[in-house]
Order: sequence, then structure tokens, then C-alpha cells
Amino acid sequence: MKATTKKKINPEQSALLLCEHSLLLEKANIIIRDIDNRIIFWSKGAESLFGWKQTEAVGKYFHKLFEVRFREPFDTMMEKLFATGKWEGELIYKRKNGTTIPVSSLWLLRADDGKVPASILELDNDISSLKMIEHEITSSREQLRNFAAHIQSIREEERTAIAREIHDGLGQALTGLKMDLAWIILKLPKQQNQELVKKIESSSLLIDSTIKTVRRLTSQLRPGILDDLGLVAAIESELNEYQNRTGIRCTFHTEFEEVSLNKESATAVFRIVQESLTNILLHANASEVKISMKKSASEFRFTIQDNGKGISPEALARADSFGLLGMRERAAVFAGEVTINKPSPRGKGTLVTIKIPEES
Repeated sequence: MKATTKKKINPEQSALLLCEHSLLLEKANIIIRDIDNRIIFWSKGAESLFGWKQTEAVGKYFHKLFEVRFREPFDTMMEKLFATGKWEGELIYKRKNGTTIPVSSLWLLRADDGKVPASILELDNDISSLKMIEHEITSSREQLRNFAAHIQSIREEERTAIAREIHDGLGQALTGLKMDLAWIILKLPKQQNQELVKKIESSSLLIDSTIKTVRRLTSQLRPGILDDLGLVAAIESELNEYQNRTGIRCTFHTEFEEVSLNKESATAVFRIVQESLTNILLHANASEVKISMKKSASEFRFTIQDNGKGISPEALARADSFGLLGMRERAAVFAGEVTINKPSPRGKGTLVTIKIPEES
């Protein structure tokens, strides 16, 4: 058997290491509690962070001293600690001056020589700055979302105004022009010029085609049926027009004649449906689209499913997928959600699910 030799540390090195460890222990925000959660050690770091001196803190129950706000039941936290030897999470502590402080807390169970739990080592880190940054980011996102919602609202108002102008101005003018041509034909002499009649009839057909184009444009800008008859009728009309225009078979299943959504929420759902149908036409290579609408206790759920080639996770994650991002943001404005995935693990196509709270 080979003899083993231990590396010797001279007294000076040993004293230096001990001093370094002592300094770290004192500067760190360390608290040691007994098994009954009474404080038995209070570092200089803890004194600086929380305000109490060691003589004021030692012997106190930590949760009473700090008036701790727990994110989960305290008994559950202690069960995890004794089961795994560790607990970590975020807590809200009250300082001596009455202010509160969020901390990231790590608890380690310490055992005696007989491996019986003897104390709890607690290490706390002040995360006030991190929480402030998180709040600022959340606030900025909320402001951007509200700004986007405001822009969408203005856009819808402008679309409605333009659609009304086109319908009332150009549409009515074309209708009047068609009536004038019909009147001219009636007023022509009996021995009328057939070439002239054919030209007038051709012009009348051209006016009919232009009127259809005007109706299509006004519907795309702002479907009047959405305002007059509601979301369900608007989706049915959109699907009929989409099927006739593209040849993609469409079905719509709903248990309701109408949904109790306000005008803005209904518009958001309709625009998401439109965007989904456009994506299917451009990218899916599908032959069938199914849309359904159901209602749970507190929300409406719309699903749009196609049998096309599907969408890859990479495409979903792309930063320039503005159409998909716009769909999610439209729903998020009203505390809703849009998810996009496969209908099933082995299924074909794409499933878009829209969830909108009933009272949004």
C-alpha cells in the first residue's frame, strides 16, 4: 500500500484563509436559524441590509421579525427544506425602518454530527433593482401595447370612414350612371343604332363589374355586416367569399347566433381570422379550412384549422413574422391569447386558437 501525504498549510496561510472566510461571512447577508426558526446568528451584512443589530435580531422568530410575505404556504416551504435539504425563492421582508424589500432567499439545512437537522442557513440577496427593472420593462410593454391598440383603433376608424365614403360617393355615383344608361336605351328611337346599343350595354356591364369591385374594397376596408349583424355573420360572409375566391373548402361551426363581445374585441377577432385565412392561402397549400367557436365559463374560443403543410417552429419564432405577432398583439390588448401549433402530434396543417374573455 502506498502511503498518502497531505498537503501541509503553514500557520500563516491558515490564518489568512480563516480571516478571508470570516470577512465573507460577515459581509454576506447571512442568517442562521434553529429548527424552530429562531435567529441564532446575524451577520454584519444582514444588519446593513435589514437595519436590526445583532442584539435586536438574535432570539427572534424570523417570520415575525420580518413580517414575511410568503409566496406559498410556510409549512410547504419547510416540508421542501427538510425533504431536499434546500429551499430557494423570492420573499418580501420588512426592514426595521418599515420599508419592504424583495429578496432572493436560499435556505440550506445544516445537520449535526449525528446527521440530525440542527439549524437553517439563510442567504438573502436584495433584488430591489432587478424588480424595478422588471417593473419598468412590464410598464414599457404595457404602454407599447396600449399605443398599438390606439393605432389599431384609429386605423379601424379610418377604414370605416373611407369605406363609407367609397360606398356613399363612388358606389352611388356608379349606380346612378347605370340608371342613366338604362334610361338612354329606353329613349333611343325604335330604329336605333345597334352598335350604339351594344356599346351602352357593354358600358353597363363594366359599371356592374366596377360596382362589385367597390363592394369588395369597402368590405375589405370595413365589412358593414360586422357592424350591422355581428361577428358570427361577418365570419360566415368572409368564409363564403373566401371559398368562392380561392376554391378552398370552408366550414364554420358555432353553437351561437352571436357572441357577447364589444365592438373592439369583435373587430380584433375578425381581423385575426382574416389574417389566418390570408396565411393559409399564401403558405399552407391547403384544400380545406375549418373554423369553430365555443364558449367556456368566462371566454370565447375560436379555432381555425387547415389541412396544409403546417408551420415550422423556426417560422413561428422568426422576429420578422409581423403577421403572427400582430395576431397575438390584437388578442393581448383584450387580455386574450393566440396560440399556433399542429392540430395533433401526427396531424397535418396548422391550428390557430383564439381565446378572448367574454367581458373584454
